[in-house]
Amino acid sequence: MSWAFVIAGIASFVVQYAASGALEAPLMQQHLAGLPLLDLLLAATALLQWYLFDRSLQGMLMATATAIGGPAIEVLLIAKLDLHHYSHPAIGVVPTWIPWVYFCGSPAVGNLARKIRATLHTESA
Repeated sequence: MSWAFVIAGIASFVVQYAASGALEAPLMQQHLAGLPLLDLLLAATALLQWYLFDRSLQGMLMATATAIGGPAIEVLLIAKLDLHHYSHPAIGVVPTWIPWVYFCGSPAVGNLARKIRATLHTESA
């Protein structure tokens, strides 16, 4: 795996992350087949991110765990410690689309960690 591949994965995640904020207000009331359009868009880009930059069962499991764990930690930060807030929460204190952002970030962070580990292993050998 090249550094260019790793950086492309990170850039793809950053674009999805930025889109989640930029598109929240314009797409908030838009629905397709009864589902929020923003959720569908972010879910599609998150799954595409996994497909393009990972494709492993381990990566799918990690992305799913991240999509569950990330919002769970945010609930603690928001509801218990009052350290953050969303302008349009939908499930308790978090928006419905936030798990897709966490899911999308997992392949980028995973590939970065793999590349750093491989680089350190090569340099120490």
